Amino acid sequence: MVDGILGSMHETFDKLYARNGRPGIPRERLLRASLIQTLYSIHSERQLVQHIEYNLLGTSENTEFR
Repeated sequence: MVDGILGSMHETFDKLYARNGRPGIPRERLLRASLIQTLYSIHSERQLVQHIEYNLLGTSENTEFR
């Protein structure tokens, strides 16, 4: 359900951002991370990255989030 909603917003986001310059993080990923942060009551971005690495990606603490 979330994938469909975020996918439908892609064109709207593209209109809001400049085409030149360094490409940013896809807005859909940022919204998905914010949703995870809110639903799991995660208080900081550092804790969010740790949560994603440990629980969703199944990686150890020493692995970089990409």
